[in-house]
This record gives sequence, structure tokens and C-alpha cells, in this order.
Amino acid sequence: MTFAAGVTRSRRKTNALAQQADWHKLAASDQASILAQLGLTAPQAPPFVGTLQDLLATLAQCTSQRWAERQDALAGKLQQALAACAKKLEPTVQPYSAPARMVRNKAELDAWFEEVRQAVLMKLDAGPVQF
Repeated sequence: MTFAAGVTRSRRKTNALAQQADWHKLAASDQASILAQLGLTAPQAPPFVGTLQDLLATLAQCTSQRWAERQDALAGKLQQALAACAKKLEPTVQPYSAPARMVRNKAELDAWFEEVRQAVLMKLDAGPVQF
């Protein structure tokens, strides 16, 4: 992945958080607090690669592999931000991760839906469920 592509990907992910309806229900101070807790307050500046010397200096600070790792970590941090948002709005919210599966046909899809449905139904008595 190029540095520019990584920056674009970061912005898309961060914008996805801002587009969540629940995120807008939070007070600005709560949004800022969650972002600060997760280290998301200042967006990562794109690396400066104007000249060969600039590129070498940038790579000395952060390799392209490390840059890609940072971008991958962002997805997890944004998911944590959404979970914190849900917990603030609904203190009894229960996180749920649907099981990962490879679905090859309609019967397998129906079985997966039913498994997820039953798991969520069991949790609903204790409060809302967040995917």
C-alpha cells in the first residue's frame, strides 16, 4: 500500500465514524473524550515524500510496513470508539460479534442467520445488542 493510499483509507474510516447516527447523539465533549482515550484526536499526518531525501527521512521515522500496520490498527480503534459510544448511550449494551463463516449456499446462509438470531435473542433480555 502506498502512503497516499493509506492516508485516504484512514480518512474514509474516520469519516465512517462521523457518519454513524449514534455518534451524533453524543455530546461533543463525550465524542472528544472517546477520541482522546483511543488516541484518535489528531489524524496521522501524511508522510512527506517530495524529494528522495524527504522520502528517506520519512522511512527512517516509519517504514511503509509500519505505516500499513498503523492503518490496520485504525479499524480496531474506530470499532472501540463505536462500542464506547454505544455504552455511553445505552449503558446496558452488550457487544456481539457474529461468527465468521464461509457460506457456500443458501442452506449454509440460513443456518448462519439462525445461529446469529438465536445468540442475539438470548442476549436481548439483558439489554440492547451491538454488532
